Amino acid sequence: MAIYHFSVKNISRSDGRSAVACSAYRSGEKLIDERQGKEQDYTKKTGVEFTKIYAPENTNPELLDRNQLWNTVEKVENRKNSQLAREFEIAFPHELNAEQRQSMLNELCQDIVKRHGVVVDAAIHAPHTQSGSDERNFHAHIMFTTRSIDEHGNLGGKTREFNDNGKQEVEFWRENFADIANKHLARAGYLSEVDHRSNADRGIDLEATWHEGVAVTAMKRRYEREQLKPVEERNPKIIMPTIALENDAIRARNAEKLEYEQIIKGLDQEIIATNSVITDLKRSQLNEINQDRAELHKNQENGLKRNSAQSTGIQHPYQEAKERLSILEQQIQHMENNE
Repeated sequence: MAIYHFSVKNISRSDGRSAVACSAYRSGEKLIDERQGKEQDYTKKTGVEFTKIYAPENTNPELLDRNQLWNTVEKVENRKNSQLAREFEIAFPHELNAEQRQSMLNELCQDIVKRHGVVVDAAIHAPHTQSGSDERNFHAHIMFTTRSIDEHGNLGGKTREFNDNGKQEVEFWRENFADIANKHLARAGYLSEVDHRSNADRGIDLEATWHEGVAVTAMKRRYEREQLKPVEERNPKIIMPTIALENDAIRARNAEKLEYEQIIKGLDQEIIATNSVITDLKRSQLNEINQDRAELHKNQENGLKRNSAQSTGIQHPYQEAKERLSILEQQIQHMENNE
């Protein structure tokens, strides 16, 4: 069952965040944060399946380098409360393989570049199954600049779409992502679909999860890293936060409800397909009966023109034809009554 997840986030300096650090973590690379004079090294991070930078054709080649891109952003966005980047976080349908995930990501990121004229830095992450994460949780972090590329290939003016029409813009991308996901699912041969509408809009009563925040997320990561150690070396005081455990339970219950919904939807699709096949079969059988009836009427006319003095050996097939016509007419009447 394909599950929909698409969220939009801001990466802001006022929250104490660094665009360089965020990119280093998502890409699993070592980047140098020139503004803070700090090395952001995440080369030991596991699970980074794919990374790529997307940009308009006229982009300055220096901005296609991850380290230079985000250090340039940090210099250009020089206010203490600057919004450094936006981020889409998406979940891939678990039915897709690595190549299909990359193809889907390419289409989405190219659409972002085309619509906003920005530079996009994307990374696909695999689930951390060793620490208990859902093995289906292949997801992507899609960071992109808040400034578009100007005619000289450099970071130009701020994009205004999310500021001026934020709600409508987010809804556009939620729907766009659902369309892309469903297209790639169909291309891979799957009937399942995702739906970008909220649970309330779809009439689905799901439990809301608790907000975890940065601190809880850090505790979860620490616990996950601890679980990678041999049992005898683990610190028993490092535990999974209670709120995270509660959210996992809520997600499991919600996933079960969504799975039932998907099963019902699949059965409805099968019923529609079966009815279509039955209709085609009825139509084909009726055509065949009508052809037989026309042929028998023709034979009947020819038989009436025959000399009644002809031998009974010729009239015998005529009698059989009349009987067959009577049977076919009864069959037609029976099918019409059933309809």
